[in-house]
Amino acid sequence: MTLISNWKQILLKAWSMQASAIVTVCSTIEVLSRGFDLNLGALGIVPPGTFAAIAGVAAAVGMVLRLLPQPSLHPPESPP
Repeated sequence: MTLISNWKQILLKAWSMQASAIVTVCSTIEVLSRGFDLNLGALGIVPPGTFAAIAGVAAAVGMVLRLLPQPSLHPPESPP
Protein backbone atom coordinates (compact mmCIF):
# COMPACT_ATOMS: atom_id res chain seq x y z
CA MET A 1 0.00 0.00 0.00
CA THR A 2 1.34 3.40 -0.99
CA LEU A 3 -0.10 6.66 0.30
CA ILE A 4 -0.64 9.67 -1.91
CA SER A 5 2.15 12.22 -1.82
CA ASN A 6 0.22 14.92 0.06
CA TRP A 7 -1.51 12.62 2.56
CA LYS A 8 -0.64 14.81 5.57
CA GLN A 9 -2.21 17.86 3.95
CA ILE A 10 -5.31 15.84 3.00
CA LEU A 11 -5.60 14.39 6.51
CA LEU A 12 -5.43 17.79 8.17
CA LYS A 13 -7.26 20.05 5.70
CA ALA A 14 -9.71 18.06 3.58
CA TRP A 15 -13.33 18.90 4.34
CA SER A 16 -14.34 15.25 4.01
CA MET A 17 -11.75 14.26 6.62
CA GLN A 18 -13.12 16.90 8.99
CA ALA A 19 -16.62 15.50 8.50
CA SER A 20 -15.25 12.01 9.20
CA ALA A 21 -13.70 13.28 12.43
CA ILE A 22 -17.09 14.66 13.50
CA VAL A 23 -18.69 11.29 12.73
CA THR A 24 -16.04 9.50 14.79
CA VAL A 25 -16.39 11.80 17.81
CA CYS A 26 -20.21 11.79 17.79
CA SER A 27 -20.43 8.03 17.32
CA THR A 28 -17.98 7.47 20.16
CA ILE A 29 -19.93 9.75 22.49
CA GLU A 30 -23.18 7.96 21.57
CA VAL A 31 -21.72 4.50 22.15
CA LEU A 32 -20.01 5.45 25.42
CA SER A 33 -23.08 7.22 26.78
CA ARG A 34 -25.20 4.12 26.13
CA GLY A 35 -22.48 1.67 27.15
CA PHE A 36 -21.96 3.35 30.50
CA ASP A 37 -25.70 4.06 30.81
CA LEU A 38 -25.14 7.80 30.95
CA ASN A 39 -28.51 9.40 30.47
CA LEU A 40 -27.41 12.74 29.05
CA GLY A 41 -31.04 13.69 28.45
CA ALA A 42 -31.89 13.36 32.15
CA LEU A 43 -29.04 15.73 32.92
CA GLY A 44 -30.56 18.26 30.55
CA ILE A 45 -27.60 18.08 28.19
CA VAL A 46 -28.95 16.37 25.07
CA PRO A 47 -31.75 13.92 24.32
CA PRO A 48 -30.80 10.29 23.58
CA GLY A 49 -29.81 9.70 19.97
CA THR A 50 -28.72 13.28 19.31
CA PHE A 51 -25.09 12.35 18.71
CA ALA A 52 -26.16 9.46 16.47
CA ALA A 53 -28.24 11.89 14.41
CA ILE A 54 -25.36 14.35 14.16
CA ALA A 55 -23.06 11.52 13.08
CA GLY A 56 -25.53 10.47 10.38
CA VAL A 57 -25.81 13.98 8.99
CA ALA A 58 -22.02 14.47 9.10
CA ALA A 59 -21.51 11.18 7.25
CA ALA A 60 -23.90 12.24 4.49
CA VAL A 61 -22.27 15.67 4.24
CA GLY A 62 -18.83 14.03 4.17
CA MET A 63 -19.81 11.94 1.16
CA VAL A 64 -20.86 15.07 -0.73
CA LEU A 65 -17.74 16.96 0.36
CA ARG A 66 -15.56 14.15 -0.94
CA LEU A 67 -16.89 14.84 -4.44
CA LEU A 68 -16.34 18.61 -4.36
CA PRO A 69 -13.06 20.14 -5.49
CA GLN A 70 -11.09 21.84 -2.76
CA PRO A 71 -8.72 24.28 -4.50
CA SER A 72 -6.44 24.70 -1.48
CA LEU A 73 -5.51 21.01 -1.70
CA HIS A 74 -5.25 20.66 -5.47
CA PRO A 75 -3.71 23.61 -7.27
CA PRO A 76 -5.08 24.19 -10.78
CA GLU A 77 -3.34 22.26 -13.50
CA SER A 78 -1.39 24.25 -16.03
CA PRO A 79 -2.42 23.74 -19.66
CA PRO A 80 -0.01 21.67 -21.77
